[in-house]
Amino acid sequence: MKPAVTFPDPEALMVPVLTDLLATYGSDATVSVGMPDNWDPDADPLHVEVAWDGTPDVSWPLVAWPLVRLVVHGPNPSPVTELVGIASGLLASSTDLSWRPQLFPPPAQDPQRTGVHLAAITGRLTTRSQPLDPTGS
Repeated sequence: MKPAVTFPDPEALMVPVLTDLLATYGSDATVSVGMPDNWDPDADPLHVEVAWDGTPDVSWPLVAWPLVRLVVHGPNPSPVTELVGIASGLLASSTDLSWRPQLFPPPAQDPQRTGVHLAAITGRLTTRSQPLDPTGS
């Protein structure tokens, strides 16, 4: 019988690491799962949205490779595109996570927020399993 394990939430792993990396780099961009309710592109710094796009590859019971998408939101296309590249580069060089960029689609504009520019990248994160506590504690 294979051991009972669970894998960590990739969004929960990514947000604090990326927040620290961007702050160390000197960026005032914010990072979260989803968008802040009151984010204003004209008043607030660029925002990096972190989204888990599924886990297509698992080597049970040890490793999973979830896909995580970063979407940078901002009022102007150049800083948005630049920041998504910087974020991916910082993650790829990090010793706290194993991130491998996979897909870098062209920049776009958000149809639900008139004038907001978007740039995204999807990468593969390597996560290690954790034993599942049979007592639930």
